[in-house]
Amino acid sequence: MKRFLTLIFSMMLMVLFVGPMPIQAATSHVIDDADLLTSEEERELDQKANQIAQDYDINVLMLTTYYVGDSDVYARDYIESYGEQNFADGYIGYCIDMSDRSYWVDGYGPETLKYFDQSDTDDISSAVEDDLADEEFGESMDTFLNRVDRHLAKATKKYGFFTNIILNKGLYMGMSIFGIVFAVLIAAMMTYSKMHLHQDKKEKITADDYCDPVQLEAKDEQLIRTYQTRVPVPKADTSSSSSGGGGGGHVGSGGHF
Repeated sequence: MKRFLTLIFSMMLMVLFVGPMPIQAATSHVIDDADLLTSEEERELDQKANQIAQDYDINVLMLTTYYVGDSDVYARDYIESYGEQNFADGYIGYCIDMSDRSYWVDGYGPETLKYFDQSDTDDISSAVEDDLADEEFGESMDTFLNRVDRHLAKATKKYGFFTNIILNKGLYMGMSIFGIVFAVLIAAMMTYSKMHLHQDKKEKITADDYCDPVQLEAKDEQLIRTYQTRVPVPKADTSSSSSGGGGGGHVGSGGHF
């Protein structure tokens, strides 16, 4: 009985001094109101976005909608309104609005804008255009996340001194060059070894012993060079894009597809 009372007393002390553990509500990073994604795509994108959010302590948001806005890009109107209401401390987000077939990449909040400027949102916006043109909406969101992760890794020096090398795939190029140099050195060493083994042998026959000197007659040849001029034909582009934030504290880029 005494041991039981002691255990109860110890548990009460732990509750008093430690206090209740905070419970954090789960937040979805993907809101697919336009029903453009499969359940599997939505799950995988949410997991990937959640990992980026945890790695860099930043809100990541992806939306699809049929919202009708006031500006020439409905997606911008919707994500700015939704984002400010639900992520007042800031976010990096991407919205697809099927009402006017528009899209918008938006950064909001002082902390987010430390990592993303206008050129960054322009780059991300351009990266998703091809997927949108093919109506690969899940792929476009995956491209968005990949570019966001890349920009954040560069801005935070995620891999230290090797960040730019790894992100620019310079490491693979360096390893390839090293492999080529190593192969050349091995070949040179083997050649030198064979030559060293045959140093004691003497050449007893010259080229003249095989045939008479060959008389070569020089012949004049007329060379005709043909030049072909190619004029590039510009690719037809049915999409449009724009950049610049709508409200205060925003930086964004997007257009129509």
